[in-house]
Amino acid sequence: ASEDDGKPDKEEVHNEFVLQRDLADEADFIKDLREYLKATGKPMDEIPTFRGKPFDFYAVYVGVLVRGGVNAVVEAKLWPDIWKTMRNFYPEATDHSFQLRRYFKQYLEGYISGRPVRPVVQKLVESEQAKERGEEEAKESPSRKRKKLEA
Repeated sequence: ASEDDGKPDKEEVHNEFVLQRDLADEADFIKDLREYLKATGKPMDEIPTFRGKPFDFYAVYVGVLVRGGVNAVVEAKLWPDIWKTMRNFYPEATDHSFQLRRYFKQYLEGYISGRPVRPVVQKLVESEQAKERGEEEAKESPSRKRKKLEA
């Protein structure tokens, strides 16, 4: 919450998951993505721009994996949540979901299915899963918790 007015900060309102960037891993990821695309006959000589800035592939990659994969993102309509973690984000955008899906399909879909999850990102995924399990357990009734412990 903001100290001055008691209201939540913008980041707290819009993002349950805050992307903690590992800049070395991000640079290595971009290098690996480019190598993958070149090997599959779709070289990316320049990073495409989106809203006047280089497209933030790392945020999309991490965002999709942390949220359970592209099917989970599409079904739960989570593209806006990913959009808000990107360096390209600005609130006035109205076509971000369509554009993120398009960029994902063109550049990341094969990469994600054809490569192991990066270790740094795997830790983020596991951390988010543990947080979700903790939240689910906190919502359980006390009698249900006792039954689980007795079992």
